[in-house]
Amino acid sequence: MARAGGRIGWVGVPADVTGFDMSKAFGRNVTLSGGLAPARDYIPQLLPDVLAGKLDASPVLDLALPLEQAAEGFRRMDDRSALKVVLTP
Repeated sequence: MARAGGRIGWVGVPADVTGFDMSKAFGRNVTLSGGLAPARDYIPQLLPDVLAGKLDASPVLDLALPLEQAAEGFRRMDDRSALKVVLTP
């Protein structure tokens, strides 16, 4: 939701926007903008702290599966029933 002349932004790949009527945003002079989430840029800096237990990554993980169910994890992310999956040994 945005007021006339307002802005809507996102980071990362937007969810399915089927049914979005662009004319409603255009007619109200709403700016739409977005970009990639540069998560991979932060891996070298953050991964050592996650592995050492200094940084808790669990708030961004919503499903844990054993490694042999990796395909199921990808399926769940594809059908949007999970956003971030962690694979355990």
